[in-house]
Amino acid sequence: MTDILMVAIEALTAEDICDRQMGSKVLDTAMGDPASWMTDVPKLMRYIYKNIEGVSTEPARHSLPSLLLLLTERCPREVVRSLLEISPTCDSAALAMWEVMISMPGTLWSVLTELRSVFQDLQLRKVFSCAMEDACICLLALLLLTDFGSEKFAALYKPESFLRNPSWMMLSVVLESLITLSKAHMTEAAAATPVPPAGKLNGRLVLSGQSIFARVVFQRFTIRKLCFLQARKILVLLPDIMETMQDTNSDVKRKALLLFRNTMGHLDREEASPIALQLAEKLLPLFDEESSLVWEFSISLFRDVMDSMVGRNKKMLRKTVKRVLVPLFLRMNDQSKSVAKASRDTLLDCAGFLGWRNLSTLV
Repeated sequence: MTDILMVAIEALTAEDICDRQMGSKVLDTAMGDPASWMTDVPKLMRYIYKNIEGVSTEPARHSLPSLLLLLTERCPREVVRSLLEISPTCDSAALAMWEVMISMPGTLWSVLTELRSVFQDLQLRKVFSCAMEDACICLLALLLLTDFGSEKFAALYKPESFLRNPSWMMLSVVLESLITLSKAHMTEAAAATPVPPAGKLNGRLVLSGQSIFARVVFQRFTIRKLCFLQARKILVLLPDIMETMQDTNSDVKRKALLLFRNTMGHLDREEASPIALQLAEKLLPLFDEESSLVWEFSISLFRDVMDSMVGRNKKMLRKTVKRVLVPLFLRMNDQSKSVAKASRDTLLDCAGFLGWRNLSTLV
């Protein structure tokens, strides 16, 4: 079955659409019975590595990542070590695979846990191409430890600030991991957390309306607390990410913007306000980016920045808000409907923020 699967993986890059569709169907069928083909994970990883960049059409673009995620879920040790052996310098194909493998909370945990064990192997002096990149992965692993608080994390990170000058590929991997953490609802952790016991009647379990409500409230509190703890540690990294994103490619900028938006959503306004004030100035140059997606993300994030302002920070932001009015007004007629809508919505919020009713009427 493994050999058939490898033929199907190669078929995903074929010129003939029928071959691609057949390859995708074989993969989808095989994923329903993984025990029949998970006999040579390193070989499968090499085939995925060889073909992942050649997959450009649906449904193949869904099938191959799904296969890789399933492999990572079932065999994280073999998957991680195989990919490190195939491409220790993390080229573009390996980058695509790492980003798939860390795109889900469960597999992210497995990958980082395995990478930590690789670091502890005395026979391996380096995992990636340099010590700086190894340090980035170690930091990600520490983010997952609930008993390693934000103060300890900051004390470890700030003297070295590893994210100031990483390669763009490693920065992309780090951001993808942080996005997964920042958007995760921690359902796995909440499900494993003890909850108030249900009642029993004649030896049978009874979930009354009250006990169901208590269970839901308890789990939601746990989820919110875990997300808040993760966000506070991610907050330590944001100033360096803020600086780094100015001099990198559009895809990395898009990821950085998404990370800022997710993280700020887990913080209260008092804690989000200072970092949002710093971020506002960094967003202005992104309004002139070539990528319309970066425009949309940066404009929408500026709207979130205004919403998070409190106290003196709100007064300090007024000058920056005035500087974005003209760029936003011009973007209201952009060819991209999503950019035009984001510009209009943000401009309306700017008018409200400044208390300028005439501007609201004009928009």
